[in-house]
Amino acid sequence: MKRIILITVLLASLPVLTGMNGDISDIYKCLAERYTKEGKMDEALKCLEHAIEHARDPAPMLVDRAFVYLKLGKRDLAVADFTRAIELKPDVSSVYVSRGLVYLDMKDEAKANSDFRKACDLGDQSGCEFLKKPAEGGN
Repeated sequence: MKRIILITVLLASLPVLTGMNGDISDIYKCLAERYTKEGKMDEALKCLEHAIEHARDPAPMLVDRAFVYLKLGKRDLAVADFTRAIELKPDVSSVYVSRGLVYLDMKDEAKANSDFRKACDLGDQSGCEFLKKPAEGGN
């Protein structure tokens, strides 16, 4: 019973404290951020799974999970989450840049440049800058 009351209080307080919309996915996102800072990536992934499942807009949580996957060295899973986030919100240029950097790290310069071009076309200066730089050993 105490847990239900605590969750209810947290949900009611979230919009005021964080500017979040107050749905349960916000709590999972906050927990995931805490676990990530503590280096508890498996726990962070579990929280992000729940956040994605319950979110009205899962795209930001997919991006967060992609970054956790990157910390774990799971680039293919990160690319999949970035791709899904792009499908849901195709006008968020920073996700193209992030996915492009992963492609660059995977030595797929064609896909990286495609993402940097899209970000640049959306007005993201960093995407334009990456298009101008020659590949430095895939990094």
